Amino acid sequence: MAKRTNSAIFEYQNKNGQTLYGFYIYLGTDKLTKKKINTKRRGFKSYNEANAVFNKMKVDGIQSKVNDEITIEELFKLWFESYKISVKESTANKTQQVFDHHIKPTLGKYYINEITTPIIQQLVDRKAKEIVKFKIIYNYLNRMYTFAVTMDLATGNPVTNVILPKKSTRLHRDTEHNFYNKQELIEFLETAKSINQRVYVYFLLLASTGLRRSEALALTWKDIDFTTKTIDINKTLTSGFNNKLIVGSPKSTKSKRTVPISDNLLTELRKYKLANAEFDKLFHTYKDTYVSLSKPAQWLRQVYDKNKSLRHITTHRFRHTFASLLFESNPNIKPTDVQKILGHETVEMTLNIYTHVTSDSEARVTNAINLLNF
Repeated sequence: MAKRTNSAIFEYQNKNGQTLYGFYIYLGTDKLTKKKINTKRRGFKSYNEANAVFNKMKVDGIQSKVNDEITIEELFKLWFESYKISVKESTANKTQQVFDHHIKPTLGKYYINEITTPIIQQLVDRKAKEIVKFKIIYNYLNRMYTFAVTMDLATGNPVTNVILPKKSTRLHRDTEHNFYNKQELIEFLETAKSINQRVYVYFLLLASTGLRRSEALALTWKDIDFTTKTIDINKTLTSGFNNKLIVGSPKSTKSKRTVPISDNLLTELRKYKLANAEFDKLFHTYKDTYVSLSKPAQWLRQVYDKNKSLRHITTHRFRHTFASLLFESNPNIKPTDVQKILGHETVEMTLNIYTHVTSDSEARVTNAINLLNF
């Protein structure tokens, strides 16, 4: 038996008890990823076979590294470089968060050639039980592998044959009751007013216009036209990398819109402006910079801490409250009119989310049925 002089080669047994050989080897620095490449090979039937491949790879250096030996985390970084310049920074930031929270912990350290369809299927199935928007994980992995195939980093896409669950099994939020009727809203706003003017005006604004949280936070006084009684929605406040606040364009083309102001809201805005005449922004810090996106949630907690009898709803559901009260006050109002005010991309979004039956409208239907004579 020839003397075994290569200490990099190791011996191991597979699941069947068969003795096999492998080795670890340093190949140099990858010009693509700028990383030092330490890799390993396994599955050789003899020491001599492993040693021969080791010596060849030592001579070839970095050129002997097969492309699909980059990890999922490395693949994401490569794909993300081109992806992030094609979308808004806030969108790219959300994509980074999805990868860090839902893909990296499970698959990040795997080499891309080790990932199989069953592995991804298990991840998708598990996420379908944990989060509502689980399909985004499938979509990002599919885009990453499509990129890998295009760049000759992988020979195939294991995501293609994954069977997507029809829907998440995670319990959804109770959107049917997660809004206020008129009396509940009045009590909420009275409590908000007792805290301070800013908290009151912010929630009055949401409930009277249906603005999104981030649209309201981005407003400046230049956006308010007291003569025409309208608000120009032309920007939104978003979160970029490292939680940096960004003033960006509205969510979609339909989100850029003009919203009417009620007489009551107009009166309160005038009072609020007088108290904040030196500031450019409606909701500001003492330096006239924008407040954080988490501020409305803090204000909401203040209201609920002040009035324990109030039913809790989310900040976003003041849009729901606005639309529901609008439909309720005028049953003949067109969904397309509400769609325009809310800035929904399609009227289906308005109908699907905002046409829940309230107790008052149900009573009206009951009364109408009782008047029928057949």
